[in-house]
Amino acid sequence: FIYFSIVINPTIVNHNFKHVLYAISYLNSSPGSSVVCFVYTVAVNNVKFTASDMSGRDGYRSMWESMYAQCDAIVFVVDSTDQMRFAVVKDELDMMLRHPDVADRPDLPILFVANKTAAPDACGASALAGALRLHEHMEQDRPWRLASTDAVAAPGQPADDGLSDAMEWLAELVKLNRRR
Repeated sequence: FIYFSIVINPTIVNHNFKHVLYAISYLNSSPGSSVVCFVYTVAVNNVKFTASDMSGRDGYRSMWESMYAQCDAIVFVVDSTDQMRFAVVKDELDMMLRHPDVADRPDLPILFVANKTAAPDACGASALAGALRLHEHMEQDRPWRLASTDAVAAPGQPADDGLSDAMEWLAELVKLNRRR
């Protein structure tokens, strides 16, 4: 299963994103959810992101490309327990990277998130990177990063173990790109 978030129109603010992250992750993982896209705002390191969190289900992936031209970053979330679908995820990633609105913008940062990594049947980040061939397919000059997380954690457990640092990295890159 793939979730796809486009980061649009970052602005400078002073807030924290952790609580919003948990709420959105919970809503996205609700059984039977038929929501196609959430639009929400998160803030990281004085950058306020307006994000469109789009479904990765088969019938909805074609909508992703309508967002590429206006985005400042891409967050590509992969369910690390759904290894049977990694080939589909890789194909979708390849199509995204070949799209002119992504391919012609080598400074567009992409954050890959391996979600549900605490699950017993989850693969590790390096196995996911290998399955998606990230080191081969990502351009040398394109900023990208792979973070591991379990965004929907058990009650009382942290929900953003690997995501905080990755979002801070993304915020710094977006700020840098905006200054250019």
